[in-house]
Amino acid sequence: MTVVVTKNISLTHIIGFFFYGVWNLFSGFYVLRPVHAFVFAIKAFNFKMRQKDVTC
Repeated sequence: MTVVVTKNISLTHIIGFFFYGVWNLFSGFYVLRPVHAFVFAIKAFNFKMRQKDVTC
């Protein structure tokens, strides 16, 4: 699509490089936050279950 807009293959490569770099940067932030919360919840649940086993 950028080839149609720019009419120059070199400029298209430059625009695509920056576009995909920014896309990957922000998609990593949006994906990692829910995964981090999920892993934290699993760790907290396991810690709670271990504490329950120790006190019984």
